Order: sequence, then structure tokens, then C-alpha cells
Amino acid sequence: MKYIITLVLFFPLVGNAQIITTAEWHVKEIFRDIPILATIAKCESGFKQFKAEGEVLRGIVNPDDIGIMQINRFYHEKDAIRMGHDIFTFEGNIGYARHLYETQGSRPWIHSSHCWKKYV
Repeated sequence: MKYIITLVLFFPLVGNAQIITTAEWHVKEIFRDIPILATIAKCESGFKQFKAEGEVLRGIVNPDDIGIMQINRFYHEKDAIRMGHDIFTFEGNIGYARHLYETQGSRPWIHSSHCWKKYV
């Protein structure tokens, strides 16, 4: 016999407290060692990999910008695939973003720096 246990926690909202989405929590955990990447994810996509309809989130200005970290498909998809990252998935997008940051710093996200540069 298998059991599934679900834990539901309710936290009262006080003042300007915000509800943290599951994706936001995961991004902040994954990038605990590089917190600016979590801030960049917030600026680039609002912590969203997919639109409400289930399609991958694409950039408004450039539809080749893909997912939660808005990885540009034209410039990065081949390298991402070669490294085993599918930028169309949450895990692949985040994984390749880490690689980009470790090799190029925040330069790939320079166009959204007006939103995140004050946190660097």
C-alpha cells in the first residue's frame, strides 16, 4: 500500500508580504550561490518558463529569447544542446544560464540591466 502525504502550509500575509511561487522558490534555491541570476530571472520573465497556455515563454521584443532566463535561441541553442541543456525546459534553461554566467558574467542579459544592475 502506498501513501501520498501532502503538506500544506498557510502563512498569514502581513503588510507588503508577497506570495512566492514555486518557480521563484526553485530559482532562488538553484542560484543561492549566484543570487543575481535569480534577480535576472525575475526581470527577464517574472520567474516564468511557460505561458498560461502551456507554451514556452518567448521574448516580446525578440521571440528567439526562450524561457525563464530568456536564453536567445539563435545565439545559444546549439551550444546548449551540445552541453545537454534543452533551453525549452525549466532545468535546461536554468542550467545553461549558469554556464553563460560562469563564462560571460551578466553580459547576455545586458538589455534588462536597467531592472537588475542595482543589485550587482
